[in-house]
Amino acid sequence: MSEDDRPELGAHRLSSADSNAQRALFEDFSRLNNELTNVQRDLVRKNVELVGLNQEKAEALRQAVTAAAALQESEQRYRVLNAELEDRVTARTVELDRSRKEAERANRAKSEFLAMMSHEIRTPMNGVIGLLDILGQSKLRSSEVEMVNLAQQSARSLLGILDDLLDFSQADIDKLQLVREPMQLADVVDQVCKMPNGAAARSGVNLTVSLDPHLPACVIGDKARLRQVLASLVENAIKFSETGDQVAKVSVRAVVVERQGDAVTIDLIVKDNGIGMSTETIAVLFTPFSQADATITRRYGGTGMGLALADKLARLMGGHISVQSELGRGSTFVAHLRFDTVHTGQDGDVSNVLRENNGRSAPTGAPRTIEDAQRKDRLILVVEDNEFNQTVIVQQLRLLGFAADVAKDGREALEMWRSGGFGLVLTDLHMPEMDGYSLAASIRAEEGSRRRTPIVALTANALHNEEARCLAAGMDAYLTKPAGLARLKETLEAGFAGTFLSREPMVGAPRRS
Repeated sequence: MSEDDRPELGAHRLSSADSNAQRALFEDFSRLNNELTNVQRDLVRKNVELVGLNQEKAEALRQAVTAAAALQESEQRYRVLNAELEDRVTARTVELDRSRKEAERANRAKSEFLAMMSHEIRTPMNGVIGLLDILGQSKLRSSEVEMVNLAQQSARSLLGILDDLLDFSQADIDKLQLVREPMQLADVVDQVCKMPNGAAARSGVNLTVSLDPHLPACVIGDKARLRQVLASLVENAIKFSETGDQVAKVSVRAVVVERQGDAVTIDLIVKDNGIGMSTETIAVLFTPFSQADATITRRYGGTGMGLALADKLARLMGGHISVQSELGRGSTFVAHLRFDTVHTGQDGDVSNVLRENNGRSAPTGAPRTIEDAQRKDRLILVVEDNEFNQTVIVQQLRLLGFAADVAKDGREALEMWRSGGFGLVLTDLHMPEMDGYSLAASIRAEEGSRRRTPIVALTANALHNEEARCLAAGMDAYLTKPAGLARLKETLEAGFAGTFLSREPMVGAPRRS
């Protein structure tokens, strides 16, 4: 029997195999247990991490909820504030609109009042100045001539104040605009310096004029407004000049500062050796109705408005006015202005037009009877409802060598015009039955192919847009009452000659006559 066949040996071998199997199983179990322990440890760690992460997320969520609540509260506050702001803006807009409408109503009321006052003052002033002009052409003694001159100066001073009030009012509401017409600067300076020369001589003021030899012969601008600016500076210099122990001097210079293409910049310099001004006075110099103090007004007169208006006009011309002064050492005013020049090739033509419209030559062989005037097609139809003004205008025309017939309103004038024989119509604007605008429109509608009849407005209305309205109605020229003899003659001669000075239509305030 072999050893393998022994029972005890077989059992031993089985026991040994079981022991190995058990040992292997134990080792596997131990390894598995270790792995499970490690896994458990990892799970515990991860669980701790997850708990921490959940806590962080919970905190973040809590913060997000808090922030959302705060944002919602802010949005609610914003909506409330926005609603309040919208209510305030709406209320403010309503208030501003109401204030604007009130201001517009006030401006309209002011304009209407000024228009009424202009008409009411100019109508009698037309008679006063017109008769003084006629009287001044009569044969008078030297003392009488002096009295007439003083009366004329007083009347025109009153008219000048009225003009300044109207101009400043319209400039203040931006309704004063400029016309563009050819003009000779040298003539403007000469005319201005001749106007106050009598006053300068009586005040003992030596007035001198100097013109730059390079001054352009002709420029484009508003002649009347330029004259107004320069006249304000010259009159101011004369008024505040003192004779005292020295000779009072006022100098006027026109200097070319710069040329750029067709544009030229010119300084109009007015210098005096008068009382001068302090720094405080200069600071308010261009403020309307301002003067140094009450003693200035009492001593020298004036409204304190002329320089303010001159500065506004200069700015409308694209320039400005500067001043240098010292108490007791005089003042220097400089109007810096910019103009367009007329091309050289046009100088001759423009000079002819200007010469024709300057009214310097008296009518040659002018008719003095209605019949003679009709034959020569120079009879003037005067349309005026005020009997006193009818008399004054007819006398002025006779003095200038013109013959005239009179109609008391537009309807009567239209019937007279239809009968023929009139070379020009000189009409008031506001009249009963038919006004001047309707008269002009009716004449233009009925003329057809017939010769155009020149129509000139002569009105006491001097507010903005009046001239534009007249031109739109078919009129050819516009004069404000009282029209001086020179201006009246100039306009009528231009009308008969068919040479009304061409210019761009004016939208702003009318020119001073």
